[in-house]
Amino acid sequence: MQHNTGETDELALGSPGWEIPTSIKPEETDPVFHKMAPDSFYETGLHEKLQSLAIEKLIIAGFQTNYCIDTTSRSAISHDYDVILVGDCHSTTDTSVLKASDIVAHHNNTLSGFGSPKHAITVKQSASLWEA
Repeated sequence: MQHNTGETDELALGSPGWEIPTSIKPEETDPVFHKMAPDSFYETGLHEKLQSLAIEKLIIAGFQTNYCIDTTSRSAISHDYDVILVGDCHSTTDTSVLKASDIVAHHNNTLSGFGSPKHAITVKQSASLWEA
């Protein structure tokens, strides 16, 4: 998932901030979806692609906890996916009210109980992720 913003923003299409870092660059055959909103499912084709591959469980990590991670995790539940939010693999920046670490901890706690019993978000630390 790659976020695009307006032409003058730091995540503007084609800008240096928009580029996916080499260390996590997708393979040529990996699908890349572009989004203009915090919800990775909104007008991106992601849901349709996941359905075509019969994917039922999502592992969510990334940036920005209090926007894209929160919104996408909740939307994934609404789209009937089982969700694992990787508790130490999402981040944000400090705000005028809260430190980034507090925002991450709050979302790990809040999102861990979100959704129905069947589709509740499971928060995992990356070391134990593959045991899920």
